[in-house]
Amino acid sequence: MEGAFWGLGAAFGFGVGDFIARFTSRRMGAELSLLVVIFLGFAGFSAWLFWPSASLLQEDNFRDFLTGTGLPLAIASGATNVFGLLALYKALARGPVSLAAPIVSAYPAVVLLYLLPFGFVPGAIHLFGIVATLVGVAVLSRLAQPQKQGQEGTSRESPVPTIRISLVAMCLIALGVLLSQEVALLHGPVLSTWAMRGFGFLFILACVLFFHRDDIGSGSLAPRGIRIALIVQAALEAGGSLCLLLSSEGDGRPLAAVFASTFAVVVVLLGWIVLRERITFAQWISMAVILLGVVILSAAKPL
Repeated sequence: MEGAFWGLGAAFGFGVGDFIARFTSRRMGAELSLLVVIFLGFAGFSAWLFWPSASLLQEDNFRDFLTGTGLPLAIASGATNVFGLLALYKALARGPVSLAAPIVSAYPAVVLLYLLPFGFVPGAIHLFGIVATLVGVAVLSRLAQPQKQGQEGTSRESPVPTIRISLVAMCLIALGVLLSQEVALLHGPVLSTWAMRGFGFLFILACVLFFHRDDIGSGSLAPRGIRIALIVQAALEAGGSLCLLLSSEGDGRPLAAVFASTFAVVVVLLGWIVLRERITFAQWISMAVILLGVVILSAAKPL
């Protein structure tokens, strides 16, 4: 049951955090929103990691990391994860969240597809999970309807751009997960998580400095009205990662992965309740198929 507890904690953190990202990204842009969230999360994780009494890592851990093969993998993992999150934030900001979140949550199927050229042979349960997940994504995308004018000022727009951005996020996050797993095998989950966040912060900072330097100069990194939302969003995102980290080396890891994969359910339910997004019965079924496939894949191969 401990694995289920950590998994539900991760699902809640990621789900509610991603839902808040819809509003912060609309207010200040996905790039700036992600920069603040990644910085706050990385700063908090670093403080915990280097607290004198924590003793989580030794000097030899960092020396081995800087001189080993894990460093380039960590850099690539940080880049793919942060730009995957950027695409997710853009998809959620554009909406509907009931379309973007389920598509992105299908990344476990893509992880296994990435492994095929490296000799991974899927079993029957893997094939069933992959097919169910991808079929659910295809049907959900097909059923998507243009959004009507809402209270937030959204116009009646085609869902196609949201689908495309979500698919990009799905592929990038899947690659980031695969790379971070390799780093964790070499250097452990604590150091790999810290390094991935650090390099991710550098990448999103470079992106913001290149494309949004004027926004930084105007002081829009902390606009009034959403400062608390940004802090909560960062805390939830970091808390979700911490839950997965705490479960990564225990017997409950497979169960934690299963429950964590339900983060999209949290986002969809919040979109349905708070934003009053219209979801047809067929769309509910499609999302259930995606969730079923993801749960099967998470249980069959911890991700």
